[in-house]
Amino acid sequence: MVSLAVLGVLTGLAAPSLGRTLAQQRAGAQAQAFMGGLRLARAVALQRGEPVTLCARDPAVGQGPACVPGHSADWAAGWLIFVDRSSPGGSGALGPDDQLLRQWGPDGAGALTGAAPGTRSAFRFTAAGVSLDAAAHVDFAPRGTRPVGSGVGAARRVCISKQGRARLLDAGQAACD
Repeated sequence: MVSLAVLGVLTGLAAPSLGRTLAQQRAGAQAQAFMGGLRLARAVALQRGEPVTLCARDPAVGQGPACVPGHSADWAAGWLIFVDRSSPGGSGALGPDDQLLRQWGPDGAGALTGAAPGTRSAFRFTAAGVSLDAAAHVDFAPRGTRPVGSGVGAARRVCISKQGRARLLDAGQAACD
């Protein structure tokens, strides 16, 4: 009985730590997938010589691919990558002439959230592989965790430079510099 009681106490102490570790791994994996999406969009733009856009997926559309309208920076529903043929510089919205390359849906185990999930709703790369969008960031954190910059927690921030290059920050780092 004593052994079972000790085992129960140890299990109770380990469970929160295990949950926190899993949340950190999930946020890190989502951030890495997003960075991979940025690299893919830039590489395809260079390879094909056409503008390519990575945009936040619109959750209101359901399963159909559509970008979030306007400047909402909520990436919780996932993202789309497409060859942006709508206009010479790309429109930033998935149109009938565009070619969808890849789409990511939300993570079923917690999804993405945060006080400020991102500062942009789309990143466009020119045919030369250059992003003409301003520098930005996108935060990845499972629901109920502390935000980026709090010093602890599972949140991760992807910083995107003006040129479209991405780097990953940990929970304790808030500024993209």
